[in-house]
Amino acid sequence: MKRFLLAVLFCLTTLGCVVAQDATRGKSVAGKNWHPLFPKLENFAASKIRRYSVPAETGDGLPVSPAGREGFDVKALVRMTNGIDADNAAFLKRAKAGEAITNKQGCIDSFLLARNGKLVFESYFADSTIDKPHFTMSVTKSIASLGIGKAIELGVIGSDKDLLVDYFPSLDRSKLVAGADKIRLCDLLSMRSGIRVDDKKLSRKEKVGRNLEVTSLTLSAPIKPGKEYKYQGTDPNLLSHLIGLKTGKKLEVFLKEKLFAPLGIRNSGFNTDAAGQTRAAAGMRLRSRDLLKIGLMVQAGGKWKGKQVVEKKWIDKSTAIHVDNGRSKYGYFWWSQYHTVGGRKLLVKSARGALGQFIFMVPALDVVAVFTSYGTRKPSVLFDRVVLPACVGGARSK
Repeated sequence: MKRFLLAVLFCLTTLGCVVAQDATRGKSVAGKNWHPLFPKLENFAASKIRRYSVPAETGDGLPVSPAGREGFDVKALVRMTNGIDADNAAFLKRAKAGEAITNKQGCIDSFLLARNGKLVFESYFADSTIDKPHFTMSVTKSIASLGIGKAIELGVIGSDKDLLVDYFPSLDRSKLVAGADKIRLCDLLSMRSGIRVDDKKLSRKEKVGRNLEVTSLTLSAPIKPGKEYKYQGTDPNLLSHLIGLKTGKKLEVFLKEKLFAPLGIRNSGFNTDAAGQTRAAAGMRLRSRDLLKIGLMVQAGGKWKGKQVVEKKWIDKSTAIHVDNGRSKYGYFWWSQYHTVGGRKLLVKSARGALGQFIFMVPALDVVAVFTSYGTRKPSVLFDRVVLPACVGGARSK
């Protein structure tokens, strides 16, 4: 009982609770499943006192190992997962009582941790299970970057320095805005395309992406590529259209054949735009274990089970820092950030998605962690304050 009370206290001081917001009324409404990505309350698993057990071997290609053997503070990780679980229970009680809860809070629904290429810790919460694909939001961008690297390796794309317009020969170049013909693929990959389109001036057909390349390159304000960083969906979606045009296959098909198949990823989902092309900005759905596989493959320089799935030089280039905005640094749809743990400065590379989706990679520790969530950024807090210290003997990070 004492442990349970401590777990409840921990969660109430460090975590939030998920809620859906009524998009039409603009009110916080606990328990309404207005957003198709959020679970229904009745699907939440009952809370329980969690104890550590080694993840199961399921035949999906992930090797497993006891967390203690790999040098983790297991007790700290168990306390964290009990806190997450108790927080879900507190949310359910409040939601069922009709209490309005802001949608800036949230609920973590899976946490996985690996070291030395082995899964050592695995917990699911809310409605998540080992086999359920989860929306990844902008983690989609990072995985799309791997697809671009594979396309370069296979000769589908010449180079990341190629000009974008050269891949759309049907474009009427006389109608392009100033600077559009100077955009390189690397500008798109680092969110520095310079494309700035005022959505208020677009028709519905243009907004849904039916003629994305035309809209982006003819209706934008004058473009200065490679200069200013702006995080936007247009840049990855243009690259998806490029892949579709060059291969005759949607990006999702290309990824399934060239990336997912070698990794043993068999359960995935994607969204498409009005042109029938894959949305590369967001919309991919994968199991948490498969997100971990991708992180492990990237951490290993593009290798999986001894096979080079993506060229190492692309892994190095795409996860390198191309844009430095201070604390957060950006590569080719991958993020980098420095954390200090016990006086040690560690580079953490990551894929990040809205509503609390993360793949964290710590090369110096050979650690990969995955969080999936419903509407919270708490995973980044827990990763910094609990997971990283648990990797290095319990020292508190700063």
